Amino acid sequence: MPCESKYLEQTIKERYEQTTAYLACWVCDYLKLNKPSKNIHTQSKTYYAKDVGQTKFLCNVMKNLTPIQRQKLIACNSKQSRALFDWWEEHQEIDLKRAMAEKEKSKSDAILKSALAKLSPKERAIIKSNIGRI
Repeated sequence: MPCESKYLEQTIKERYEQTTAYLACWVCDYLKLNKPSKNIHTQSKTYYAKDVGQTKFLCNVMKNLTPIQRQKLIACNSKQSRALFDWWEEHQEIDLKRAMAEKEKSKSDAILKSALAKLSPKERAIIKSNIGRI
């Protein structure tokens, strides 16, 4: 069993997961929303946190905020609310990049499918057997 000690530094991922879980718990408590799962609550206090769905949970919370709830968070002007909006901005950028990459892959797949459809079975077999050398 690996050693779990505060003397070992958190990885960037563990810090991100802990912070995300903490922000999910904080925003739900502050706005009196449905509480996150016990697993998410536990990860908010765990030094070596792991992904138990806190990113998806917090993303859904942020997407479904009413304008009044959003304004309440802005007016709060606390360290947590600023961290939450920083997290949200970064998360939206990541989502946008992922969506663009998926769209580009979809286009590439369509072009490849179209190109392969123009080849004979023998030509496709030759390409498939030599794909590592291309």
